[in-house]
Amino acid sequence: MGDNRRIKRLSYWTSFLIVLILLTSCTFLGVNGPDEIIGPKAQGENRLEEQETSDQDYLVKDDMSDDKAKGLIPAYEDNQIDTRNLITETTFLEGISGETYYKAGDYKRIQFEENNPVLAGIIPHHLVANSFIADFYESVSKVEDYDLIVLISPNHYTAGPRVQIGASDYYTYQGQVSVDQELIYALTQMTAETDSLINIAEPSYLELEHGQLVHMPYIKTYFPQAKVLSIMLAETRDLSNLERLADTIDEVIGERKTLFVGSIDFSHYLTAEEAELNDEYTRSLILDNDYETMSNLSNDYIDSPSTFGLLTLLLEKRYETFRPEIFNHSNSARITGRMNSIETTSYFQVVYYGK
Repeated sequence: MGDNRRIKRLSYWTSFLIVLILLTSCTFLGVNGPDEIIGPKAQGENRLEEQETSDQDYLVKDDMSDDKAKGLIPAYEDNQIDTRNLITETTFLEGISGETYYKAGDYKRIQFEENNPVLAGIIPHHLVANSFIADFYESVSKVEDYDLIVLISPNHYTAGPRVQIGASDYYTYQGQVSVDQELIYALTQMTAETDSLINIAEPSYLELEHGQLVHMPYIKTYFPQAKVLSIMLAETRDLSNLERLADTIDEVIGERKTLFVGSIDFSHYLTAEEAELNDEYTRSLILDNDYETMSNLSNDYIDSPSTFGLLTLLLEKRYETFRPEIFNHSNSARITGRMNSIETTSYFQVVYYGK
């Protein structure tokens, strides 16, 4: 009898010691104790929580030369115009890195005059000259900030009416570029009761218009808070309706601090030597703000004289004085190193000052 009691006591204390050792081990190793055991339902909830977090589909920005190129980018939404269809990330980053500068040979970086406001610019939309685009926006961002960027370009495919504005936001490698919806509504309403001079562009047109799309990732990089007004002009090689259009835009913009940008390529489909001769003539018209003569020129000189005309008219409406300075001029043959090319495109990089 005494032996049986001793055996039971021994078994009890042995069991107690085993449980105590197990509990001590769990605490030491960081394993859940009995009250924290996660059952199948709780495990499923935890996994779902983790899945929802990881599925936020964020893109991480690549390392770039600018501090603004750090962080997370929200995912693309269906109602946005996706600029990535026309400009690859590699090409975009090459523009920021300045690779085109070195290929252009005599390229000089933009350096602005002190205490002289930057009102506008002319830059290409041909991605061969992508550094011309990036350098302009980067340089201007160091000296000025804007509420609004008015980007004027050709309607390359002449689809739709003469004057169209984009009403969709843009998606870029750097995130969303927002259009100014209040401004768009006001512009369309002002002409709706007369002749509908200003029309909303079909998204299917806009998503193909490189005159607009190639600028957007650079605008987002260097002016992340600015809103955009996209204006596309079907070419007529005259000044029809441009003065009235400039009056309407000027009135609606009001006091917004605005940068006007003409997205223009110049001579097309000529040899480098022929292009150089034509560009010398075009250069003189740019420096003289001679939009009337420019309006009659063919693609041998400029791809969108209407863009040049509207840009110049807007500056005339808004400012007592303004002055263009040509920082750079080049040609696709020079940049690519193919000087024997039969067909080339030429580019100017122009800044307009307030005095």
